Amino acid sequence: MMLNRKLRAALAALGLVGGTLALGVAVPATASAATGCPSGATNVYSYPYYNSAGQLAAVGYVYAYRADVCIGLTSQGPYYGVRKYMSAWITQSWDGKSVGDDSGYYLYYAGPVSYANGDGAMCFDYHFYMLDASGHVIVNDDESPQGCD
Repeated sequence: MMLNRKLRAALAALGLVGGTLALGVAVPATASAATGCPSGATNVYSYPYYNSAGQLAAVGYVYAYRADVCIGLTSQGPYYGVRKYMSAWITQSWDGKSVGDDSGYYLYYAGPVSYANGDGAMCFDYHFYMLDASGHVIVNDDESPQGCD
C-alpha cells in the first residue's frame, strides 16, 4: 500500500527510519532498499544524531549479514533532501586501517559502505560525519562495538 505524503511526513517526524526509532531502540528489521544494505541483513546498531535545537538530524546504522558489515548515515528532518556533505566509513579497530568509505555531497544518505570480513569478527569502528548546507558540523561521531575496544 502506498503511503500518502502526509502520513510519510508524520512517520519521518516521529523518526522512524530503516526499522529504527529515533530513540535508538532497535526494532527487528531487515535491510531494505532504503539502506542499500543486502536483503536479509539485520540492524545491529542505530545511532540517532540531533542538532543544537534538539531535532533529529541523522541516523547512523550498522547492519550485519553473514560475516560482513554494512553501514550508512541517513539525514532526517530539516536536512533530508538538502544538499550537504556526508560521510560514513569503516576502519579496523586493531590498526585504524580504512576498509571502506562513502563521502560526498548528498541529499539523503552516505553509504552503504560494506566490508566482507572472512574471519567473522565484527571489531570495526564506524565513523559518521555530516555538515549542514552552510558547512556547520552536525554529526561527527566514531563508534566501536562493545568488546572491541
